[in-house]
Amino acid sequence: MQPLRPFSQPVADIIDRTIPGPAGEIPIRVYAPFAARPHPLVVLLHGGGWIVGSIETHDVMARDLCVALGAAVVSVEYRRAPEHPFPAAIDDAWAALLWAAGEAEALGANRGRIAVAGDSAGGNLAAALAVRARDGGGPALAAQLLVHPVVDLVAAFHPIASPLYPSRTAMGEGFGATSDQLQRYGMMYVPDPDRARDPWASPIHAEDRPGLAPAIIVIAQYDPLHDEGAAYAAKLRSAGVPVILKRYEGAIHGAFGPAKATGLPQRAFAETMADLNVMLSATRP
Repeated sequence: MQPLRPFSQPVADIIDRTIPGPAGEIPIRVYAPFAARPHPLVVLLHGGGWIVGSIETHDVMARDLCVALGAAVVSVEYRRAPEHPFPAAIDDAWAALLWAAGEAEALGANRGRIAVAGDSAGGNLAAALAVRARDGGGPALAAQLLVHPVVDLVAAFHPIASPLYPSRTAMGEGFGATSDQLQRYGMMYVPDPDRARDPWASPIHAEDRPGLAPAIIVIAQYDPLHDEGAAYAAKLRSAGVPVILKRYEGAIHGAFGPAKATGLPQRAFAETMADLNVMLSATRP
């Protein structure tokens, strides 16, 4: 556990290390805040379509979360498709969540104030972790932050599902992320169509019952995933899960943050962090 290079954001410490995983060591990066202990703990899963992305690409997001929430952040370098298809990524994410919960005290964190967070494919993994924690006897989560998440991979194999999410067609091209990309990435992550409905792959197909962590779901007007995020918020609400749905007009996929940006991305980050701070303020057993 050796400290990294000097850092530009005001966090107390940053350490790279590995932790045991189901198929070998998992690289993680741990960010420590200056906030008084015990502080919240966030497990961050990076986006990138389960294909690309890393703890390096999401270093700024991790720092921003650390500073804005006064939280320890564990950023996870999970195995990526197509070399490592489903369930490799969620299995690594699960191992990281269990490790973080077990090491909460050593990280200066409160085990009752753990959140999972991610954007796009990382949002999918964060939502799947919340389902797995509820159904698999994992740690109680105080919150889940899902930024323009993928929640239904069935659509990648069954175009008939697309009418459920009109934004996949209406916003399918010309706004950065395309529906064609989403379909290809989804099929690389879950190459077996029979597994696309698995709730750890498609959280929207999880059993509709209470017990999931309170959620903040961020969606963008011009994003193929807009309607999926809205549908997931509605599903959670129908099950009695507290949900804050934040929809940003004029935004595209990936417009959330960073904190030092200007205009809409900065506003989206600041408003979302304010809501997440409230969720994390209540200590849970």
